Amino acid sequence: MPDKNISNKPENSPQGLTVREIYDTYGRPLAERAQSLISNPVVQAEMQRATREEYYKKVKAYEDQAFNLTNKEIEDLIWSIHIGKNTFEDLKQVMPSINSATICKYLLDEPELRFKNEGLLGGIPKVASLNVKRSYYFQMTKIPTGFYAPYEFEPTDSFILTITAENMIYQLEKERHMQELAEKSLVIAEDSLNESKQSTKYAMYAMYASTIGILIALIQIYLSLK
Repeated sequence: MPDKNISNKPENSPQGLTVREIYDTYGRPLAERAQSLISNPVVQAEMQRATREEYYKKVKAYEDQAFNLTNKEIEDLIWSIHIGKNTFEDLKQVMPSINSATICKYLLDEPELRFKNEGLLGGIPKVASLNVKRSYYFQMTKIPTGFYAPYEFEPTDSFILTITAENMIYQLEKERHMQELAEKSLVIAEDSLNESKQSTKYAMYAMYASTIGILIALIQIYLSLK
């Protein structure tokens, strides 16, 4: 049987205290003080302010990754969506340099901010919404779960066109139709010119033949008179 007089206190513990006694003596008071500090309204407000400020820094850094698209780049992306190649992965195939922040810049659907109506953050103005006044060409087919700024699009996230983009498609198709008509007209004009040249050539041949015929007739008349 174990000797009842043997102590269960670790030999190396302070003053021979058990782990429980060490916690009760040193750990619990520290934990209670930490909890008291965390529960303090001033500390909580400061922690929330720091969290918000860090969040908006991330949103601002994300926004800074966005860049302006040229008219041709916009038209290429719009056309891709128009013909059914409308996922983020498809758009990356059309324009490899495109990123989520740039798509958001031209997206009608705006990612939600995790902190709203917070006013000033530690003296720093609240970061502006990603969608300031501009033309929106894209709209999400379905708003994904967790659509919060800064949002990184999944390869399968898909898009549809806004009315502005649909109007651009109409204009592009009209321009393409006019170009096709112009090309057909040019071909017809070239064919007509070639036919005219051929007709002129045949007319000249006929004139030459007629002239030669007249000369031959005159020669024959001249010879018959001798």
